[in-house]
Amino acid sequence: MVYKPKHLQLMLFGAALTPIAAIQLISISNSTLVLMLTAFLVLIAGVAIPMGIFEHMRYNRINK
Repeated sequence: MVYKPKHLQLMLFGAALTPIAAIQLISISNSTLVLMLTAFLVLIAGVAIPMGIFEHMRYNRINK
């Protein structure tokens, strides 16, 4: 799989969403829909960040 800048964008997007999702979770904790949406965003961030880091490291190792 060829490295694409999209993965780095995903990683940054996930890193930016995580604190926003945490704030949402704390402030509006009584809404089930917001809870589910927040959990979904945190899950996406948890997948995108390690994937982006892994792809970035692999790309650097190949091109040396």
